[in-house]
Amino acid sequence: MKKYLFLTGMIALSAMTMHAQESNKPESGAWMLEVGLAPFATQSIQLQEGEIKVTYLFSDNIGFRLGVGFQTNSASDDNGLGRDEWKRVSVRETELKFTPGLVRFFSGTEKMSPYIGAELILATTSNEATLEKDNYKAVMKNEGDLMNTYGAGVFSGFNYYFSRNLYVGAEINLAFKAQSLKNTVTTVTSSGSTETTEPDNKLKGSSFGTSCYPFIRLGWAF
Repeated sequence: MKKYLFLTGMIALSAMTMHAQESNKPESGAWMLEVGLAPFATQSIQLQEGEIKVTYLFSDNIGFRLGVGFQTNSASDDNGLGRDEWKRVSVRETELKFTPGLVRFFSGTEKMSPYIGAELILATTSNEATLEKDNYKAVMKNEGDLMNTYGAGVFSGFNYYFSRNLYVGAEINLAFKAQSLKNTVTTVTSSGSTETTEPDNKLKGSSFGTSCYPFIRLGWAF
C-alpha cells in the first residue's frame, strides 16, 4: 500500500513540476490579438488609434505586426417626388489606416517579454457627395481638408503574461508622419454634357514626436 501511495505522490509531484515550468508565453506560429483596457473611462474597451492590432510569430521572438483601422459611413435621401421635382442626395465617407511592421521580443523574465519594433504608417480619408435631379448629376469627391498620410515609426513596450497566452502591457511610440491635402474633384453632368473641375492645391505638412496611449494593453494568443 505504501508503494502505491509513494508512486501516486511522485506522479502528482511530477505533474505539478511540469505545470510550474510550462511557460505562459506564446511560441512560434501563434497569433496575437489585443485591445486597450481603460477600466475608469466611459468606454472601457478601446482600440489603439482605432486600429485592430494582430501579430504573427515567425519564431519565438520575432513577429510580423499589422494594425488595421477602417470606418465607412453612408447615407441617402430621396424625396420620392415626381420627375420635375425629384432629387436624391447621397453621401459616403471612408477612413483607412494600415501600419505593417516587425517586432522583436526579448527573453525578459518567466512571465514578462519586453519588445521593440518598427512600422510603416499609411492612412487616407475620403468622401463623396452626389446630387441627382432630372437630367442633372453632380459628384463632389474629397471636399474639405482631407489628407493622405505616410510615415514610419518605432515602438517599445512589454507584455506581462498573467496566464497561459493572456497578457497585459504598455507601449510607447516615436513616429514621423507626412501629410498631403487631397484635391476636391467636382464632376457635373447636365443634359448629356460633363464637366470636371479640380484645383491644383499643394498643401503639405509633417509631424515628428512621441506618444503613449492612456490605457492598458490587453491581449491574447491562439
